[in-house]
This record gives sequence, C-alpha cells and structure tokens, in this order.
Amino acid sequence: MVAALVCGFFWELWNFHSLAHWVYTVPGVERWHIFEMPAAGYTGYLPFGLECLLVAERVLPVAPKMASSV
Repeated sequence: MVAALVCGFFWELWNFHSLAHWVYTVPGVERWHIFEMPAAGYTGYLPFGLECLLVAERVLPVAPKMASSV
C-alpha cells in the first residue's frame, strides 16, 4: 500500500505539471490539495495497491518449489 501511495504521489505530480491535466472537483473535500488532488483522494490508492498485488499474484507464474531429497 505504501508503494501505491508513492506511485500516486508521482502520478499526481506529473498531472500537475502537464499541459493537458485533469482537475478534481469533489464536493466537501476541496480544502487541502496535494497538487491537483484533494488530500482525502489519496486514500483511494490504498485499495488500488492491494488490487494490483492481487492481479500480479494471479497473473505472474509462481516459482516451483524445490523438492528436498531426504
């Protein structure tokens, strides 16, 4: 989840400095912004990070376990 927050921070940084960028208009949370996104919006990156982990575990092959010879 920390990795998702770090990625989200950089995504919003690049959005802020791009010529074609999006602006968030969310009623009730317009007070504190980090770049263009309201600070409360960064909480959405937490479940997004877990979802990415789940997809990666399902898609990427699992390394075979070594059989121990006894």
